[in-house]
Amino acid sequence: MSQPPDPTSPASTTFNRSDCDTLYRLIKARRDIRSFISKPIPEDILQRILEAAHHAPSVGFMQPWNFIIIESKATRQTIKQSFTITNEKHAGMVPDTDRKTLYQSLKLEGIMESAMNIAITL
Repeated sequence: MSQPPDPTSPASTTFNRSDCDTLYRLIKARRDIRSFISKPIPEDILQRILEAAHHAPSVGFMQPWNFIIIESKATRQTIKQSFTITNEKHAGMVPDTDRKTLYQSLKLEGIMESAMNIAITL
């Protein structure tokens, strides 16, 4: 696989029609993830994902974020417990019964289903 273009290069800000069409097709095809696999992500694929994330746009190309890989089941269980408490609190703040029912039916996490979590800090 070829390396992504250098985002600081002037050439990287010029996109041809095919580039634009591909970008819009990808944006329109994007979907929320509601199911997760427990199979570990191969290291080379994880590295490509993280590299792409590191090149996401930021003001002044500062990339002020960190990516923390969390594989420990005990740590993920602690995170899940925190999520559950916070999620219940937020559900309690929804005044409309129908909207509250809808909110509670949504799949908002896959903390224990996935092989790992990636925490993004700023």
